[in-house]
Amino acid sequence: MSDEAPRKRSRFDQTQPEPRKASRFDRRSRSPSSRQPESRRSRSPLGRDSRSPTASERRSTPLDPAAAAAAAAAKINAELQARKGIQHVDVPPVRSSSTATPPPNSATPSSTPATAKLDGDIYVADGDYIKDIEVNDLRNRYTLTKGSTQKMIKEETGADVTTRGSYYPDKTMATATNPPLYLHVTSTSKAGLEKAIAKIEELMQQELPNLVDERRFRRREPEQFERDEFGRRKWPEERIPIDMENIPGFNLRAQVVGQGGAYVKHIQQETGCRVQIKGRGSGFMEHSTGQESDEPMYLHVAGPQPPMVQKAKELCEDLLANVRINFEHFKANPPPTRMESYTDGYGADANRGSYGGYGRDRHRENSYSHQSNSYNSPYAATPTTPAPGAASPTDLAAQQAQYAQYYASQPGGDPYAAYGGYQNYVAYYNYYQQQAAAQQQSPPPPPGGDANPPPPPPAESSGAPPPPPPSSGYASVPPPPGL
Repeated sequence: MSDEAPRKRSRFDQTQPEPRKASRFDRRSRSPSSRQPESRRSRSPLGRDSRSPTASERRSTPLDPAAAAAAAAAKINAELQARKGIQHVDVPPVRSSSTATPPPNSATPSSTPATAKLDGDIYVADGDYIKDIEVNDLRNRYTLTKGSTQKMIKEETGADVTTRGSYYPDKTMATATNPPLYLHVTSTSKAGLEKAIAKIEELMQQELPNLVDERRFRRREPEQFERDEFGRRKWPEERIPIDMENIPGFNLRAQVVGQGGAYVKHIQQETGCRVQIKGRGSGFMEHSTGQESDEPMYLHVAGPQPPMVQKAKELCEDLLANVRINFEHFKANPPPTRMESYTDGYGADANRGSYGGYGRDRHRENSYSHQSNSYNSPYAATPTTPAPGAASPTDLAAQQAQYAQYYASQPGGDPYAAYGGYQNYVAYYNYYQQQAAAQQQSPPPPPGGDANPPPPPPAESSGAPPPPPPSSGYASVPPPPGL
């Protein structure tokens, strides 16, 4: 047991490498077997018969430089003809020196396939007369490259015009394969080509307007307009004088502006203008003084658009014409005036007052309020001494007759028509006055048990309740409406 070799526990315990085992995959890496086993293969490849001349043969064959140059030129010329080479001023076409330049008359597509250069950069290729015109830096290139322009040239001259190349702001970026923008003009005859060239040159000389609207780069100047005393923009304005004076009983301002300003508001809605009534008696306070203007009353129209201002002026004139008709009718049929004169508590004339008898109306309202208070007072029946200016019964009868005549002339505006006229109303009024005085002077005894019940109150259809009894002084008879 001791003579035996120690048992290997791993591959690191072996002292000699293991023999390599043969595998079926090793056959792929083997070299092909030689057909001739007796011959040994060298490292160099097998010799083959070469058809190329050897170096010695090359040295023995003489070289012709002219023939080699002609062959290279022919090859380049063939490539250019295949491409229909682009002709450019900076990059002229490459043509062989051996190519003959035939005259234009003898050039036929079958006999001369190569290009032939004529005078003025005109050359012939495949029987066509061709010229290239550069338009890269022209302002008229937008017109010359249009399809409509090129179609017009073809209809007039018979020459075909096509656009080739690319536009370059800097022509140094152009190359031979991608030249700057140019026109390729082709014609079957030299005369047609010359006509097309002349037409193109004519279009190149035309003056064009500015292609960019320079107004966009200008700074807009502020619009000049008139300003008022406050620095605001002053609108176009018009002043329409009213030319009618204030008379007692005719409220001129109310007739012009309408109820609640309806007439003025209508004009403002129709035209978009501002309409105001100004002047003496208008009630409009000026911004500068805080008081009414001393000028006669007028209508002031202002708006941003002059045509609308004129339209508002026409509407105001129509309104004033209607007001003038009412004014003249009121002047022709004035209400009856009071014949007696009276004074107020301070001894001054009660007819005074601004704006058409405003003070007189106020005094009349105060007198009515005093009468209503005295009507319910227990001392109303006490006799009082009549004032020096009190009216007599004869004057009251004459005044009532004037009122009756006035309301008879205006049947449509008679407020006492429900009572059968003004005279019936006065009689009805006096009757109630006498009844009220009799009740206050002799109070009736209390009713007994056999007394009849009082009559029922009048129905609602009988009319309005009677007014309070008048005093012994002025305004014992109610005035007509409108005063």
